[in-house]
Amino acid sequence: MNPGPAVKKAMEEIFWLVGALTQRNDEFQLANVSEINYDAVRGLSLFTKSSGLEVKIGFGSYEEKFRRLGRVMAHLKLNGKTDGLVYLNLEASPRVTVRYNESFTNG
Repeated sequence: MNPGPAVKKAMEEIFWLVGALTQRNDEFQLANVSEINYDAVRGLSLFTKSSGLEVKIGFGSYEEKFRRLGRVMAHLKLNGKTDGLVYLNLEASPRVTVRYNESFTNG
């Protein structure tokens, strides 16, 4: 069985992402990833094991996106803004969208 071009593209993207995650030594390192999802239109996303945090990554530039994410996370930690964090979106470079648990922000 020969996988089609869509399957090959998905696998290539996943392997590029895994390569970027193996270089991390923070909460986004490969050992702390519980799930990687692929969407042909929106790209890749992952979930962390420790906090269940969803990170929407999109396609390509994985090393740069995670460098930017590292800076954002450092800023959030420095300012005590990581409690209740549930979602980060890296797709719209150079922005990083941050979402908190609704009950946390309203409580």
